[in-house]
Amino acid sequence: MRLLRLITAAAILATMIVPLPGRADPTVTRTAVEIPVVNPTTLEALTVRGGLFQRSDTATCGNSVMILVHGLSYGEFAWDLPGHGQTYSVARSLAAAGYPTLAVDLPGYESAQPDTQEKPNGYTLTVEAYAHIVGQIETALRYGNYGGPAFSSVGLMGHSAGTEITELAAGLGFARPDVYIPTGYHHVPSQRIVTDFFTGDFARAAQSDYEYFGGTEQGRTEYMYAPLPSDNVDPAVVAADNALANLTPSGEVYSIGPQPSKAVMGLIDAPVLFVIGDSDLLFPLEFVDAELNLFASAPSVTALVVEDAGHSFMLHRNAPATNAAVADWLSDQSDVLPAC
Repeated sequence: MRLLRLITAAAILATMIVPLPGRADPTVTRTAVEIPVVNPTTLEALTVRGGLFQRSDTATCGNSVMILVHGLSYGEFAWDLPGHGQTYSVARSLAAAGYPTLAVDLPGYESAQPDTQEKPNGYTLTVEAYAHIVGQIETALRYGNYGGPAFSSVGLMGHSAGTEITELAAGLGFARPDVYIPTGYHHVPSQRIVTDFFTGDFARAAQSDYEYFGGTEQGRTEYMYAPLPSDNVDPAVVAADNALANLTPSGEVYSIGPQPSKAVMGLIDAPVLFVIGDSDLLFPLEFVDAELNLFASAPSVTALVVEDAGHSFMLHRNAPATNAAVADWLSDQSDVLPAC
């Protein structure tokens, strides 16, 4: 990874190479969590499942928590790839640095029980519905209405479609994050994904309420890891990622196309860390500066560009360095998000 650009208003105040100090690896535990929510589209009662990652020596700390929201075809595993320890785990890395982290499967993405759990009607699972559900998750964590500690401060982090969802949640006031980390997403998608999305994903979504994002395993791999081959990509990680890939709700496919968060993201009033891979096939780097200017109400906006990384930057070999940089930024926000 390479640089942080600190933006206040529209002006760049500083550019720096980010040092990546070594970190201790305290024991991090995962506690299964279930949070009851309601789909506002249908008023159907649903359950959000996920893992709460905490350091074992601070398991009762309620200072702060980060909520991690995945994108199309992913789930909790995007933030904690099974079988790879902390190396490919944003959740474990942030928890080890003192920031308890909840990584969720959004309703319809029940990756823990993909073959046995009945899924909601995928046409009812829109980005607007998910934004409302993210707000319900935040409320449960703030008040301890899920069987765990109540947290005084809450941060949001989304990847790809998870960024669209969390931007909507924060911009519309469903959630009030103390810090916000949008990743792998902006509002000028590449011509490749626009064409593929409207000719492929839309067509598949018309045939079923869930569809395979990217159409094929090869197509999905190109989206997440291009350009390939790359020394920064472990083939075993790609295989594990694809093996866990979820079908995507068709309602989410249809509703994300217009990118409605652009109309409200200017209302987000928390410090922002924007993270993107420098080789992201879906959201080109050249449009990042314009995207940062859309966070008009944020007291500070920092851009972190991950070197030699595609769309799923957190599943590339330099993920530990990226996670360390995110934790370093969080440590600078201790006035609004104190560590445990």
